[in-house]
This record gives sequence, structure tokens and C-alpha cells, in this order.
Amino acid sequence: MKHFILMIFTLLSLFSCATAKKAPVNSMTSYSYSYSSSPAYNHNEYSAKLLEDGSCQIGFAHNEQGDTIIVGGDVMKQIEAIYRKHKIYNYKNKYTPAFEVLDGDSWYYSAYFGKESFSSSGSNAGPSDRGLSEINNVIINLLRKNYSKQYCGSTWQGKIKDNDLNVMFTEKDSVVSVSIQLSNGEGTWLSVAGDLEAYNDALASFHGQLKNQLVDTPKPVVTCVDVYVKPEAEEISISLSGNDMTPLIQDNIEGATWEDHSYIPMKKINQ
Repeated sequence: MKHFILMIFTLLSLFSCATAKKAPVNSMTSYSYSYSSSPAYNHNEYSAKLLEDGSCQIGFAHNEQGDTIIVGGDVMKQIEAIYRKHKIYNYKNKYTPAFEVLDGDSWYYSAYFGKESFSSSGSNAGPSDRGLSEINNVIINLLRKNYSKQYCGSTWQGKIKDNDLNVMFTEKDSVVSVSIQLSNGEGTWLSVAGDLEAYNDALASFHGQLKNQLVDTPKPVVTCVDVYVKPEAEEISISLSGNDMTPLIQDNIEGATWEDHSYIPMKKINQ
């Protein structure tokens, strides 16, 4: 009996050694994380990659729209420190709930340390600690600071047919707001402003809904404005969409065909 018990403990010990993951030997070279929820389409991606010159490229995308920026290589060291602190390399290969769940949330992460790689995934289940969330917050906060520095306090100008389009970004207490104004030679015919909604407490790519603050019009015109800004150095392109534009079109206001207002090129006119 003693021999049998000893054999069981030996087997369990061997099994534990076989499944336990050792900490990575080399330094981290890349990290990626993706999260999707259903039935509504909501997909977020976070990434960090060490470049040949020692800098780090970080990025965030929401439903395949997003941006990347280049930061110092110390950011990768910061991400790696969080990774090792939470022993994320020791996460299970896959997390599943005790009971079957239809639809729901799913996630996946991978990290490379030279040729050595680690990964984990889950569907409606995950590890108890917040290690991955801490890493993702590092990425998001860096993007947030970059956007605030690049956009806030400046005016961007473009054209929609014969209408002047002005966009201004402002920040107060870490909340970024945007105002949009369309005008022609006869004055302003549309003005909307509001705080940008964020996905996952982030402001990446400036995508959100604006509440109406219409000027000089007795009837509501735009019930929704969606804004997506893609930066390119000192120029941006902005995509606008809305609904209930019929009153403007009926009044023959030029530029009121809202469906045409996509990826409008804009330039910074002051800072």
C-alpha cells in the first residue's frame, strides 16, 4: 500500500512538472491581446513590439480601426515587468466556464521573448488576477497622452463642398471633448459639441457620439454624429456620419448629403 501511495505521489509530481511553465529566459520582444464580445460586434486589439532601433511600437484598434505610435524602449520593459510580476507566463492554455455559455466574451494573448513564446485564451472565463488589464492600460494611457498632445488646443480645418469645416479638441480633467462647426458665406448652419465616448475607458482614435447643440435652427437636425480621426503627421482625415439630415437636404443646403462626408482631409491651422 505504501508503495502504491508513493507511486501516485510520484506520478502527480511528474505531471505537475510537465505542466508547469518556467519564466521566460530572454527579454520580451512583442505582446498582443485581443478581446471580442457578442452578439454585438465589439473587438479590441492591443499590441506592443520592440523595433530594431530599440524603440517600441504600441497600438490599439477598435473594430479594426485604430492607430500605432512609437515610444521609448523602456515601455516594453515596463510591460515585461508587469508580465513577470503576475506570472502571466504561467496562465493556463485555455480558460472555460464551468457551464456552457452561448455567445459571450472571448480573449487571446501572446507574448514573445526572442524565439520563446507564451499564449493563453479564454471564452467567458479567465484568470483571477488583472495582469493583462494592467498591461493594456499602459498601452491605452500612452495613446491617450499622445492624442491629447497632438490634437488638444488646436483647430483643424477642412471643406465639405462649399462649407468650411472646423474641428476643435479640448481636454479637461482627462476628458477629451470635440466641437464641430460647419459654415458657409452666410454664417454657421451646423454646430455640434460633446464629450467623446470611450471604449474600454480609452480615447484611442477619437471615436464616439456627440450630443447636439444646434445653433440658429428651430428644429432638430442631427440626432447622432460619429467621429473617427486617422492621424497623419500635421494632417488628419475625419470621417463623419449622422442621421435625420432630411431638413437640411429639403432646404437645399449645399453639403447636406451626409453620406458623402467620409474621410475629409484636414490641416492644423493653429496650436
